[in-house]
Amino acid sequence: MQYIIYFLISLFFYVSLQGSEAQNKITSGNIETLITQLGNPRFAKRESAQAQLRELVNIEPDMVISNLIRRLAVTDDPEIEIRIKDILREVVTTRFYRKKGFLGISLSQDDTLLKVGEKVFLPINVMQVLPKTAALTNGVLTGDKIIQVDEHVCSTNFGVEEFVKYVSGKGAGAKITLTIWRAGKTETMEITLGERPPLPGEPSIESDMERFFREWLDEHLQSVRKTITPELKNKVKD
Repeated sequence: MQYIIYFLISLFFYVSLQGSEAQNKITSGNIETLITQLGNPRFAKRESAQAQLRELVNIEPDMVISNLIRRLAVTDDPEIEIRIKDILREVVTTRFYRKKGFLGISLSQDDTLLKVGEKVFLPINVMQVLPKTAALTNGVLTGDKIIQVDEHVCSTNFGVEEFVKYVSGKGAGAKITLTIWRAGKTETMEITLGERPPLPGEPSIESDMERFFREWLDEHLQSVRKTITPELKNKVKD
């Protein structure tokens, strides 16, 4: 029995070591080779390279994404460009895109300053709490005055418009800390935002995801292109 246990333990460590060694073999050089294969004359080779990169991006996302963006910034091969964008679109929209956050309240701007201790606020009034929303679930009431959300103090510089943009931009599933004024005292709530329902005439989720991806890609490409010298560009061979 002891021999069996010893064998199983040894086998476990061997498998773990093999997996660790396989992961350590993922290098920028390996990734660059696969990226180059995205432009291979043979369709099967291109498909295989793209499939492998999709797998690697789940193991070493930062390294793979970095290499893909660097190559995209300098490549003249349309096939490589298309396939890199396909890989990046999938990983970026899956990992980074969030549907817009939703609290579930109707608001109006108060025009009277509110002093609480040494602080002065320009509150945002809660006019209505919608059913089946994060606000209702967490006890926000009609008549509450919002004086702060996270580090943002309600003021002339942070009113209804800024509040709505902030909450929406946090994304569904994100947590906010809401401070309200109710019955002469402050209350603080930790709220997990819901998903904002689509508005009439608003772009579809798919369109919004594509917009998000293009903005993300443009931002990262601009950053990378600032660091690319002519010598470095010539060094990259497609």
